[in-house]
Amino acid sequence: MERWSLVLKIVLLTTGLMFLLRTFMLQSLQDQIASLLLGIILVSIYIYMLIVIPSFICLEKDQLVIKRVFGKKCIPYSCIKNAFVYDGVQNDVRYFGSNGFWGI
Repeated sequence: MERWSLVLKIVLLTTGLMFLLRTFMLQSLQDQIASLLLGIILVSIYIYMLIVIPSFICLEKDQLVIKRVFGKKCIPYSCIKNAFVYDGVQNDVRYFGSNGFWGI
């Protein structure tokens, strides 16, 4: 799973930067604006991923640590009211009406 996350980050950043650079090479103002907006949207998605999506989760002696690229969130065990094992991820998540990647 980590590999796909890295690939997605690389693709989003590269594509966003390509659209931003492509803006200066286009002749039409309408094409320049469209390319600029696409580049800004893709780079914004990339930055959002870096800010929100956790890199890893660590259990320490007295707290749960959610590490992100920009900072970390620490949750003391005393603040956790309920914990349970959740194994039904595939049954709850549906992407575009399928049960997973390529409908598998």
